Amino acid sequence: MTAITVIGCGPAAHRLVQRLHHHGHRGPVTVLGAEPEPAYNRALLVSALDGTLRARDLALAPFPPGVRVRTGTR
Repeated sequence: MTAITVIGCGPAAHRLVQRLHHHGHRGPVTVLGAEPEPAYNRALLVSALDGTLRARDLALAPFPPGVRVRTGTR
C-alpha cells in the first residue's frame, strides 16, 4: 500500500482525500494543516461573517475512516 501525505487541510485537500477513498485507495493517508482548527469551507466564510450562515454551516464532512489529520502542523 502506498502512504499519502497531503499538505494543507482546506476544502481542496478535503476533496482530494475523499476522491482517493472513492477510487479505492486504502493505504494510509495523513493530512497536515497549519491551522489549529479542523478544515472548513472558506468560500462561505463571508456569508458566516455577514450573518447569512451560521459558523457551523462551514464545517466539511468528516474524512473517510482511517485518515489521520494533524492540525497545528507546518
